[in-house]
Amino acid sequence: MSHTQTHLQTKPAGQAIPAIMSSADAIPPIGPASFDERAATWDSDLRRRVLTEDIAREIFATIPLAPDWRVLDYGCGTGALALHLLPRVREVVAADASTGMVAEVRRKHDALPPEDAARFHPLLLDLTNTPPPFSQGFNFIVASLVIHHVKNIPALLAVFQKLLLPGGHLVIVEWSNAADPDEYLAHPKLKPAVLGFAPDELANLAVKALEPAGAAWRTINYFQRDDDTVSPAFLLRIKRHPRTVCSAASCSQNG
Repeated sequence: MSHTQTHLQTKPAGQAIPAIMSSADAIPPIGPASFDERAATWDSDLRRRVLTEDIAREIFATIPLAPDWRVLDYGCGTGALALHLLPRVREVVAADASTGMVAEVRRKHDALPPEDAARFHPLLLDLTNTPPPFSQGFNFIVASLVIHHVKNIPALLAVFQKLLLPGGHLVIVEWSNAADPDEYLAHPKLKPAVLGFAPDELANLAVKALEPAGAAWRTINYFQRDDDTVSPAFLLRIKRHPRTVCSAASCSQNG
């Protein structure tokens, strides 16, 4: 199911950033161990595969991926999205904090042809408590369904700001004011009332972290949960503008 509504979002000068409540504030966060347990069967869920394909399709339609680009897929899970991106760029770092997920990524890496395996880099990494180990920046960073697991969202966005090259793109995929299916699966005794994000508020926060920058978001998937309710997922894309290229006013029109 698709959704065609697109929103351009920028941060006017001096505008306060609304408070964002993530699922991490509402219930105990899901730790890497929870994902370790489910990593081997993660890809067997058709809903997840469809969501990954919807994300890849939207990226291909809106982000000008290039053969010389370096890409970081942070919170990559089993690497499904990273492998969609690999044929279109120079190299992809597929990083996750879950040892089980990274084991699945490495399994997929080992099955690649040698020329592709050399460009695909599985990495166990938690940027919320570990300094970035990279000597080069990235043209494109994607964080798909990661931010709602992070307690200090501005701190992670600040790390992305340091890693993202001027003119680079950041994509964040999140649940839009809806229960997170993973939270419900990990905490089945809790009522499914955990909210995701107001897309405009998350866009404001990301633009502030990467400014000068412009942003746009679109709902790309309606995830059918096990309790027969639906969680909309939106894709937020932010372009980091070089500071010498445009003024704040003109940058805000070019998300």
